[in-house]
Amino acid sequence: MNGVPQRKQDSTNTPLLQKWIHFLPFIKTGSVVFVTLAGYMAGVIYYSSYLQAFQIDDRTFPVDTFRYWVYGAFAMYQLCLSVISGANSHFRVTVLFALAVIGYVMLTQAAFYSSSDRAANRRIKATQKIRALWNSHQRLKSAAQAGLVAIAAIWSAGVLVFFIASLIGIPIVIGQEGARASYIDASKGYAGGCEHPENGSLCSRLYDQDKLIAEGFVIAASPEQVALYKDGTTTILDLKARKLVTGGIATPLKSPAKK
Repeated sequence: MNGVPQRKQDSTNTPLLQKWIHFLPFIKTGSVVFVTLAGYMAGVIYYSSYLQAFQIDDRTFPVDTFRYWVYGAFAMYQLCLSVISGANSHFRVTVLFALAVIGYVMLTQAAFYSSSDRAANRRIKATQKIRALWNSHQRLKSAAQAGLVAIAAIWSAGVLVFFIASLIGIPIVIGQEGARASYIDASKGYAGGCEHPENGSLCSRLYDQDKLIAEGFVIAASPEQVALYKDGTTTILDLKARKLVTGGIATPLKSPAKK
């Protein structure tokens, strides 16, 4: 219109950032799906690992799906507390480890990215020799290309396997380590028994009418039965026509909804 030729936008020169922006909706969707599945899986691992620490089969006390996500979030919370506590209790070791990592990175940078003239000249000469050898031997060039393709294929397969293993392994680690941290905390609270509970633990007592049948700390419960822990032993008891009292207050257990 004004006589000035306008440049046509070349898609090949599109900035890398703009290309990545097109993938943002897929990345967001994938992240939501991964976090949802990872949270559920971490909750399943946490619940089963925690009950197994007290010698209980998690199938004895099934829970609904939503509670697994709650357990997954709690497992992450417990793991974070455990890591922070470990860093505080082993402050010197943590600092030394961080310094060692920093030193390793600095040495690597110095070894591979030296800025001296001699190192630069050596790299240039080595590159020239490799390029001359590459151009003078066609068979070597073909063999090298085939080797590079094979290495790329193996590397891609390895990255894919590592990525899948990470997707599966991260929730497992979170669930197991969170359950271990919860078990350690609970064991400390239960160590004194019902006479001297610690860390706010509440002792429960099971009565059949006015007769005391058992006492201990509730690990898991359902409307039909309860798991009580005392002196390193977990006992699963029937709750029919019985009353469970926790900290002096009777614990109401809702009966399952009738279909």
